[in-house]
Amino acid sequence: MRARNSPKVRQLKRILYETRDLQAKFILQRAEKAIPRLIKAAPKNRRAHVIRNINALMNTAGGRYALIDYINFKGEGLSMNGGYRGQNWGVLQVLLAMRPAPAGKPALNEFANAAMYILDRRVKNSPKSRNEARWLPGWNNRINTYRNPWV
Repeated sequence: MRARNSPKVRQLKRILYETRDLQAKFILQRAEKAIPRLIKAAPKNRRAHVIRNINALMNTAGGRYALIDYINFKGEGLSMNGGYRGQNWGVLQVLLAMRPAPAGKPALNEFANAAMYILDRRVKNSPKSRNEARWLPGWNNRINTYRNPWV
């Protein structure tokens, strides 16, 4: 914080501001490339479930935002034995945890509920020494933006 007005920090802020369009393109491209990988990585007996959930979100105003943000927030979750105690917390795990929901508000709420469940599970599985519970309120605030993305 002491360096926030230094020339280096001002230069970094300027670069970040001037490249915001490029950063947005990168975030969108990452999400677009992730969707086929998510489907392929899903267990074969759950692929149709994942596809239905992706389609429900993609056909919902704000659903793409939820997918894109979560991918950039917590990752894709493609390693089925990663994370803590073999349980990852990426968007694939959220899509697998979602109950089937039609496009629209139900899909947004179900995605948010599943994301909160997955991140709560992450905290419960994490080493106690990491004290990850301190992050849950902020994570939940962020996830709640998926419910009403345009409010």
